Amino acid sequence: MNDNIRNQDFYENLSELVKSRIDDFYNSCIHYEFITKLCIILYCIVTATFFYKFKYVFFTNSNIYDLSSIIYISKNIIILSAAIFMINQIPKESKANLDKAFIHLKQCLLMDMCTCKEKCTCRNSLISYFKKQGYNLLK
Repeated sequence: MNDNIRNQDFYENLSELVKSRIDDFYNSCIHYEFITKLCIILYCIVTATFFYKFKYVFFTNSNIYDLSSIIYISKNIIILSAAIFMINQIPKESKANLDKAFIHLKQCLLMDMCTCKEKCTCRNSLISYFKKQGYNLLK
């Protein structure tokens, strides 16, 4: 996605600060997508662990109401709940960094962002480019 914006006509006229903030934003997007995919893999591992741990209780002829089975189930539910809680905490910092990079990019709209000497359309082109990508810089 970052290479697409480098091919746009207005990218050459942008200041170095704006270019660096665009790069920071795209790097944050890539990092957030990676962390999200990693969390999905971790959820799959936790689900597989859940089925592996509970095959003893659910898929055998053991009595589910036996005291040892109840203790075993309770212990494993607590462990798996803690694992899910930790997995839920992982993407929060990455999302905060993405939001921060987006705010810094929006702040570029308030300053001189290009080196155009004639009538400038860089700001409008940048806004419309990001709007096509699904990011509204005007909100």
